[in-house]
Amino acid sequence: MYNLLSSLKNYKTQHEKENHDRLKIIDLINNYGEECLYRNFFNPGHITASALVMNATYDKVLMNHHKSLKKWLCFGGHVDGKNDILAAALREAQEESGLKNLMPIDGQIVDIDIHEIPANTSKREPVHFHHDISYFLRNDGDEEFLISDESVELRWCTFDEAYHLSGGNNMHRLLDKWHGFACAQGAEQIQQPHQAVKG
Repeated sequence: MYNLLSSLKNYKTQHEKENHDRLKIIDLINNYGEECLYRNFFNPGHITASALVMNATYDKVLMNHHKSLKKWLCFGGHVDGKNDILAAALREAQEESGLKNLMPIDGQIVDIDIHEIPANTSKREPVHFHHDISYFLRNDGDEEFLISDESVELRWCTFDEAYHLSGGNNMHRLLDKWHGFACAQGAEQIQQPHQAVKG
């Protein structure tokens, strides 16, 4: 857990809510240790991993229409007791997209968000919170994506397309970060960002 705590403590953000969530996740780990890495740890919630998948030229991302949450999101899921959050994000993205040639871009945390997950009676899950840590991945292959049982649809999107599909401030913040990264890499045909979110 030391490496995870160290990464969280060293992570810098200009977003007030994101920094608040970062501190809450640090407290979660300090108070509950490895318990908070398991999906059945509902009070106050557990750590999850997410990944925004870019194409090789950084000008599109693969969006996921999540079946149970009924939202367009990036890929992600539970870490199942493992404290290597990047490895969990990579695994979830590969499983949910069918893309096997995904590579971490630099292996650094790019976003932190705590959000509420509604109750799911079929899984016997109460309302709880995901303490989510996100990374950037790049698709280096040319294979087609596959839609898993957890998704309704997958779609490669430009910045504007992804921004309009996703509805929450945390996804908009992540997409704005992608825009900044892509521009720094010299990506072509990427639109100007919308007004930056405050969260």
